[in-house]
Amino acid sequence: MSQQESWPLSLPAAAAVTAFRRVKVNTSGRVLHASASETGIGVAQAAQATVGGEVVVRGFEQGTCKMAASAAIAKGAEVFAAAAGEIASTGTVKIGTALAAASGNDSLIEVLPHRGLIQSSSSSSSS
Repeated sequence: MSQQESWPLSLPAAAAVTAFRRVKVNTSGRVLHASASETGIGVAQAAQATVGGEVVVRGFEQGTCKMAASAAIAKGAEVFAAAAGEIASTGTVKIGTALAAASGNDSLIEVLPHRGLIQSSSSSSSS
């Protein structure tokens, strides 16, 4: 029987997940980091080192999201998907707009998700 849940979602991890990185759902229904070519479904709210352990995911449509940067990003800059669920100031998959500056790798900043991202995030699942 299918069920309907609202955000945030709690899903099992397919691999270790780092907090505040974009995540996707694989074909087994488990969460892992989204790549630089994927938007993902939302952002992991806490780290999960155990495969099968629960990952709380905040959806992009819930408003701003705290995200991990892969390098320095200027406040107000467009941000794009980067490897391992991070965001960057360049790329091909637009994620949103930086509401604060990131000083470098693993800096956490608030991001306003791109309006089109909200509508397309449900189609970014893969293995």
